[in-house]
Amino acid sequence: MPELPEVESTVRSLQRDVIGRRILHVEATWPRMIEPYSPSELSLRLVSKRIAAVWRRAKYIVVEVQGQNEREILLLHLRMSGRLLINRTPSNHDRITVTLSGGKTMRFVDPRKFGRFTLLDRGEFNERMEKLGPEPLEDTFRWQDLYQILTFRARTLKPLLLDQSIIAGLGNIYVDESLWSSALHPLRNSKTLTPEEVKRLHQNIRRILKRAISLNGTDFGDGVVHNGKFVPQVYGRAGEECRRCGSELERLVVATRGTVVCNNCQRV
Repeated sequence: MPELPEVESTVRSLQRDVIGRRILHVEATWPRMIEPYSPSELSLRLVSKRIAAVWRRAKYIVVEVQGQNEREILLLHLRMSGRLLINRTPSNHDRITVTLSGGKTMRFVDPRKFGRFTLLDRGEFNERMEKLGPEPLEDTFRWQDLYQILTFRARTLKPLLLDQSIIAGLGNIYVDESLWSSALHPLRNSKTLTPEEVKRLHQNIRRILKRAISLNGTDFGDGVVHNGKFVPQVYGRAGEECRRCGSELERLVVATRGTVVCNNCQRV
């Protein structure tokens, strides 16, 4: 699943290619992705509007579209396998195609068909965003905030970090990477963390996310390549050697999520 770095990389690409362009046509071959309108209604509402801004909130791509009198929000979620690609050759996995002025075409490519393409007014958008936790890369997100979040609750550490209402944007890959880098076991009780451990975790979350963004995230090897060059240290490496101590990395299931851990470096 595309996580914060992959979504941020997509947003930066879209900012270069689509801002200021007008929507000429919208075609959907998988209507279930669209909320709350039918494909024809969505096209009528979007055609002739201008893309005014593109930004990220958590794992959402936020596209602001400007009409004559109002600005609406296209809220896009890539879910398991979605990609937003510009001027890509058409494929069997194209679910929504948006034709733009200036010869640009934006394709929502989604082999598994779980993505979402939602048109909202500002009030509806704000209501959804209020349910999300803080952004881990914001300067206002301090280690003290993370300490309060984690130790206020007696919960298993990894599921807590994955909870989007607690911290927005973290996913399976980068939680595994951050926990390994911090020598913290994913099954650890969050309430038992010390200030020094939380400082280390906070630093590693931010460092790893920033590095992944600079490398366009991780390439998932699903045939829809976005040139991600980030190389995980533990994610996807179960059975291989730990790059810190040489022990064999093990695969666990934590709250239904596949998890890779070094039981020598990361103690419960």
